[in-house]
Amino acid sequence: MIPLRRLLDRARAERWLAPLVVGLVVRTAWSVWAFRTQFNYLHPAVQNLRMTRDFVERIGPRLGGEPTAFLPPGQPLLLAPLAWVVGKLDLELDLAVCVAQVLIGTGTILLAAALAARLYGRSSGRAAAWLFALAPGLVAVTPVATAHTVLLAVVLGALLLLRLDPIGGDPVGGRAPRWVLAGAAVGIATLVDPAAATALLPLTAVTWWPGKGRPPAARRWGWGALGLLVVLLPWAVRNGLQVGVWTPLPTRVAATSCMGVTDGDGVTLGDDPVDAYPRCHRSRLFREESQIGTSRTARLDDLPDESEWFGRTVWRSITDRVGDPGHAAARGVSNVYRSVQSGRGALDLVGDLGQTPLAHGRLAEVMGRVLDAWQGAVAVLAALAVALVRRCRRREVLAALAGSVVALAVAPAAGMPPLLLLAFATLVVAGLVGATADGSTPDEPDSVDAEPAASSPSPAHPALNT
Repeated sequence: MIPLRRLLDRARAERWLAPLVVGLVVRTAWSVWAFRTQFNYLHPAVQNLRMTRDFVERIGPRLGGEPTAFLPPGQPLLLAPLAWVVGKLDLELDLAVCVAQVLIGTGTILLAAALAARLYGRSSGRAAAWLFALAPGLVAVTPVATAHTVLLAVVLGALLLLRLDPIGGDPVGGRAPRWVLAGAAVGIATLVDPAAATALLPLTAVTWWPGKGRPPAARRWGWGALGLLVVLLPWAVRNGLQVGVWTPLPTRVAATSCMGVTDGDGVTLGDDPVDAYPRCHRSRLFREESQIGTSRTARLDDLPDESEWFGRTVWRSITDRVGDPGHAAARGVSNVYRSVQSGRGALDLVGDLGQTPLAHGRLAEVMGRVLDAWQGAVAVLAALAVALVRRCRRREVLAALAGSVVALAVAPAAGMPPLLLLAFATLVVAGLVGATADGSTPDEPDSVDAEPAASSPSPAHPALNT
């Protein structure tokens, strides 16, 4: 673990403290105003908190009283220790999670700054700190117990373990424990949402590729695979024994991948895939009940075999793509376009899927437009940065961006890929801001590509060498 004092010394030396404080104040103020208890039992926050309470009581995920693998267990497992303490103190779990996510969201500012500084230089680190501190889409989801804030922190932490040490000086090929922790972080992110694996695995491949001064690739991948298996294998065994699905991934990926390729009669940019919902959930595992807030908010329907439904629906989505690749490609472009140009979905999450909206009329429209404009601007600036500035074409970030785009194209209803795509694009924009501040030109050599030597001190920042 990195001592807190050394992290704070790094933040002070790199001038990250101001955006860190601003980010904390903004997230706290927004959460005080926007926090509300979610009651819609289809809301991800309600599902996460129900699973969290069940884990505290040593009960696995269930639908209609039967074991299920439908939902990802990552965030509920991470929240279980907090829920245990909250239960002992007789406090409200959703409020405690909100406070925790304010702190976690503030921590992502520091993680993003460290990552951008390592990839693009110190000026980009400061830019990333401000961008992540003020990003409306990242701030908006703070009060609600969805996995967005936790996932972003885990993914950024995984990137730091894969690529750099946030207190500087340690090359990527350092020690076996680091590789094990990196693999474990990728596994945890996958349990939080499988879209993380789509972004992190290609990034890991290009980061750990054999290179000059690095240990043999087999060693890195071997230790990393060990950390990954330690996290994912127990859940895969649980799913296999209790549900009949031998995978750590939630079975809902079957429905989301099916919806990613299926729609109505035609495909145009902006088409809503909602038409695919009945087909991809035909003979679905559960249906709505009138009771809300209980541990049994769903019951088995006409298909009690979840493993059979999972296999059949995944096979359907594959055959749809193979049978009509042109349609599948057009559908994928539409999925990505819809996610990039729309950021106001965060307001629906905080507003209990529209049941208790945060605002009405003009204020609601302004808030939605701010979120849409920010997300669109980040996407456009990131694309320009990659096209025009060599420093911004880091292979690690490009691999993560490509993985996020693939996840969006294949499974648009997965929920998390838009967040990951926005976060990686924001890192690229920070690289652009840093390059501009440093006076870089589009043809400038990528001088920040070189790995720092493990023993190289940083004379300008003695705190980094303590």
